[in-house]
Amino acid sequence: RGEGGGGGGGEAEIVAFASRRRRALVPLDGGGGGGGPGGRKLLQTAEIMMTFTVGASAATAAGDLTVFTPKKPVYLQDVYDETAHGVTHVAHTLTLARADGGCAVNFDGTERQYTGVAHGTMSTGSVQAWTLSGNDKHPFHIHINSFQLGTDVVDTTGYYQTGDWHDVFYRPTGVTASKIYFQVDQHTGKAVLHCHFLEHEDKGCMAFITIDGTAEARVSGLAASALVTGTVDTTAATPPPTTDTTDTTATATSAGHQMKSAIVTLAALALPAVLA
Repeated sequence: RGEGGGGGGGEAEIVAFASRRRRALVPLDGGGGGGGPGGRKLLQTAEIMMTFTVGASAATAAGDLTVFTPKKPVYLQDVYDETAHGVTHVAHTLTLARADGGCAVNFDGTERQYTGVAHGTMSTGSVQAWTLSGNDKHPFHIHINSFQLGTDVVDTTGYYQTGDWHDVFYRPTGVTASKIYFQVDQHTGKAVLHCHFLEHEDKGCMAFITIDGTAEARVSGLAASALVTGTVDTTAATPPPTTDTTDTTATATSAGHQMKSAIVTLAALALPAVLA
């Protein structure tokens, strides 16, 4: 993933799932056309990027893994509901929009292209509640603190949901989601925000918010919590068969650990001319 070149900050994410198959074909959702601002097309073809072949190992097993309960860290605790989550929101508005042949950032009613001057301030230990618009044309990205969606999400596909955490949010047509929430957690200094199309950044669709307050400060009342609840099943799993009967068709069971076909998502890349 990257923000350089002509890709305009497009990202490819590969997720591999475990199964009992010997071969796994990893499709790459992409191919041809350049993409990004100026690419003039969306990348929606599927190609084989690589093939994993996994076989049994002659090494002696190290023994059972220690059972543990993973925790959800404090900086990823839900904060979108003041009452339910015991927090107080600090409200702001943010719009990414066309201006003077390029793009501009409007923060709390003040709109300008990037000038090296902060658009606003926020303090460590606060919970931010932003009303966001313009990200149907400009993928919104903010540094330092990831954000989550609020209770106004309407998406008939079910993909976007209340409480989802995002790093970049490019709102599709037909999806309603105008509220984002995040903790201003520990770090002071500058929090850069911008459209995630490189050409748009170069045309001024970028800003920074000054984070003041005490360094290392966290939101009061929040703490890490158990990620898994209920009883943990410590029963030993039945090992797979030791005879390798697998062919390249990836339909039979084999020994050892295996990989299943992966899922790849490429961020949609839009035209630079399609601005708000």
